[in-house]
Amino acid sequence: MKTKVARFIVLLSLCACESIAPIEHNGSECFNLENCDIGFICIGATPNSAGLCLRPSQPLCGDGLVRQGLALGEPGYEGCDDGNLSNTDGCSNGCVSARCGDGFIRNDLDPMVAGFDSPYENCEDGNLVDDDACTNLCQRARCGDGVLRSGLQAGDSGFEACDDGNLVGGDACTSLCMPARCGDGFVQTGVDECDDGNLEDRDACTNACTLARCGDGVARVDIAEGEPGFEVCDDGNDDDLDSCSNACLGAACGDGVVQDGENCDDGNRQDDDACDNYCGVGIVQLLLGQTFSCALVANSDVYCWGSNESGELGLNDRISRGRATKLADLGSVVSLHGAQSRGVCALLENGDLNCWSLGSNGDPLPQILPWIESVKGLALANRQACAVKRDGSVFCWDGLHLSAGENLAQMGGLSNIVQVIGRYQSFCALDINGAVYCWGDNAHGQLGDGSTDDHLDARIVEGLAPVSELFALPNAVCAQVRNQSLWCWGKQNVVPINLPGPHLRPIEIRTLNGVKSMGGYHDSSPWALLSNGSLWRWNHNDRTPRLRSLPNSPELLLYQSGFQHFCWVTQTQEAHCSGVNRSGQLGVGVPPYQLEPTTLALNIDSVAQFRSGEVSCAVASDNQVTCWGDHNRLDAAGRPEGALTYRVERKVGLSPVGQVSVSGDVICVRHVNGQLSCWGGYGRGLLGRGNDDFSYEIGFVANIDSAEQVEVSTSHACARLASEGVVCWGRNSDGRLGNGTLDSSNIPVPVRDLTQVVDLAVSAGTTCALKRDGSVWCWGSDGGNGYQLGQGVRRDPSALPIQVQSIDSASVLRSSTGAFCVVQGLQFGNCWGSSQIWRREDEMRAILPESLLVLTGSYWHGAAIGLEGNLWTWGYSRVGNQGPLTQSAGDYILPHSIEGFELANDVQVYGDSTCILTQSGQIQCVGRFPDPAYYHLQDATRVVGLNGYQVPEAP
Repeated sequence: MKTKVARFIVLLSLCACESIAPIEHNGSECFNLENCDIGFICIGATPNSAGLCLRPSQPLCGDGLVRQGLALGEPGYEGCDDGNLSNTDGCSNGCVSARCGDGFIRNDLDPMVAGFDSPYENCEDGNLVDDDACTNLCQRARCGDGVLRSGLQAGDSGFEACDDGNLVGGDACTSLCMPARCGDGFVQTGVDECDDGNLEDRDACTNACTLARCGDGVARVDIAEGEPGFEVCDDGNDDDLDSCSNACLGAACGDGVVQDGENCDDGNRQDDDACDNYCGVGIVQLLLGQTFSCALVANSDVYCWGSNESGELGLNDRISRGRATKLADLGSVVSLHGAQSRGVCALLENGDLNCWSLGSNGDPLPQILPWIESVKGLALANRQACAVKRDGSVFCWDGLHLSAGENLAQMGGLSNIVQVIGRYQSFCALDINGAVYCWGDNAHGQLGDGSTDDHLDARIVEGLAPVSELFALPNAVCAQVRNQSLWCWGKQNVVPINLPGPHLRPIEIRTLNGVKSMGGYHDSSPWALLSNGSLWRWNHNDRTPRLRSLPNSPELLLYQSGFQHFCWVTQTQEAHCSGVNRSGQLGVGVPPYQLEPTTLALNIDSVAQFRSGEVSCAVASDNQVTCWGDHNRLDAAGRPEGALTYRVERKVGLSPVGQVSVSGDVICVRHVNGQLSCWGGYGRGLLGRGNDDFSYEIGFVANIDSAEQVEVSTSHACARLASEGVVCWGRNSDGRLGNGTLDSSNIPVPVRDLTQVVDLAVSAGTTCALKRDGSVWCWGSDGGNGYQLGQGVRRDPSALPIQVQSIDSASVLRSSTGAFCVVQGLQFGNCWGSSQIWRREDEMRAILPESLLVLTGSYWHGAAIGLEGNLWTWGYSRVGNQGPLTQSAGDYILPHSIEGFELANDVQVYGDSTCILTQSGQIQCVGRFPDPAYYHLQDATRVVGLNGYQVPEAP
């Protein structure tokens, strides 16, 4: 008791001030105000010792008694006093009743009863401005609160263009507080019939937000043939007698109506009555180029489809087509002739040549060649052409362009020629007596003279009985003699016989008799169609011809192959195509490229990471992998064994995956446990398993259990380890493995003198690493066009890492087809390599956002993602890879933003495509990209617009 009294005396002396003036205590010890009775305050308490409860001589804020007798605004006035000094309840520590806008958030109310009439506060910004982030009701601004926020711009989080006080998506202001528009994904009541959230006009919901229907003028492309709603055409009228029926199925042979282009139509497809099964307009020839296809029908009409970048479709524009489209009248066409890449000539009945897309730039308008006439046969090779005139003479010219007439020259020593063929730089001619003459390149013995020496004069091929027809194969020639036996000579991998080569003189092929046509775009895909309609194929590994049956028709009328696609015509005159469809060359009614951002249909809820290329792969948020693309590069790893069509397959057999890397014909994944798996590889040691074999089976990379990242190129792969070191494996020409040698390795080897690596990127023969200090180090090749080592000058390869010049603060490192890019801090960094699209960097820096998340580039174009997720692209605008631009192809275009893309976390550029990973976990693309639905089809795919009948031109 004595201690308390002493402390009371001390406190009285310490606190004897007018504001407090305690006059008594109640004997209670305290550590805070809550320990004291109403009217008492706690004085002298510290964290280690108690104070005393004292009654002041005058009312004090916090004593629990509301002071009376003072008016609002007078010193000492109290509107409340709850006996504490908390600012977060109903009475502040200034004894003023809490109110919205006082700068203090109350925490004494139940949020479950919050509402527009509740005093509950979830924000407090100290003002009564209603259109900022915190409203005048102290509620966080939200879409649907009836208050239109200001101070934000489109793209900012929380931006509102409207706010009607509700979250109804079907009125004039959507539940995202954006004005309703067609394509926003909300069906506006009384305005829209549908809204699928995209601007694809050819699906179930049009760009006018009306339900697609036959007769609306837009042909659908989202329904397979045979399914309800399928449309071949849609001309927007109800005339059933024109080229598009009222069922939107075209004007088909067999419908009983003789349409324009039909010679007859008896209402059936029988071939044994007065009108044949193709109504007199059957397909008489197929011509397949690298990425396009054409067909000639019996009434001399020509249809083409696929890529049209260089005018190879002959439609007087450069707009590619995904379905067969009729050319303007070319005259009476006898046959079509094409070069390996793009040039096409139509041989007319009067002997003229009507040609288009000749030369590197191509001319999309068909024109009559003025310098040659009276032609009866033609061969177009890579850069040369030879024509047989009606008098049997042969004239050739060098340079496939419309102004090459001055190079025209007659081939000496040739007369009475009836046929000429050519592939690459070699030609052969057949005369009326059955003798064969060849000239040109002879590297593979394709001239048949017993040597590999080139010669420009035409020399007879000895050892042949009289020949009836010649067939051109890649670096080989076959001749069918008049007794129906077949003889071939040239490249060993192409000639269809399992004997050592090259075959410098004709050799009999006894497995093939009665050949109707032969071909092959490259030496891995030769074929022969026999007169009985059977198709035979062989390859460089097994050169014995094997019977190959195609879906829907064991007997074929016509067959042709392109670079990665092939087409055929059945006995019932239906045209089908199969293979790669990146450019629309299959004619299945799918656009060859997209000008508007298109979301890929992957059936993945959320993508966490992806890579794009000939094969594309995505890692889902559940750590499973999905791949799509060229099945020849995926094969058993991407589809069930024996399946004809590549489908998107989830790799559920893999343990959880954290990252994927793809390049050409190999795929590698990093598992979350630090192991690596690869498949593909084509024998370069790329699988890292201790051998050089390729494998379609998924297997682990040897000796790696702590990988943080894997990157793979077409010839080597590298992995960043948890130790911040790097290992590489694969081919090592030019020192791309970075171990100081040129020795290849099929197991991982450490990169020398490289530590503290935080990011990694590879290109064809070069690897670069970003170190923790922001510097970048590269090794391997300087690239085909130089500068990939980042030294500012072309230099010799380096088998050890060397530092890239002028980069010391990089935060992100990326690579894409021949180029490397870095973000420095958050700023536009630098790009180096073989691409030339970076040479206006100062102007680019002035346009791009100040803060960047990703920067990447390829040979053709570049892309960047701003810190907020906006996409910017620049470079060549080739086939829609930068959206619907008005600039001409080939211009260097400064960065611009493409409308329609969602906000992104990542971007991949490859070839002619730009793809982003949206913040919602979806993949959106523009340009020509490997769409999983249509990239590679090996099922019988009927060509839309070309099946023995006339249809309107496709959009």
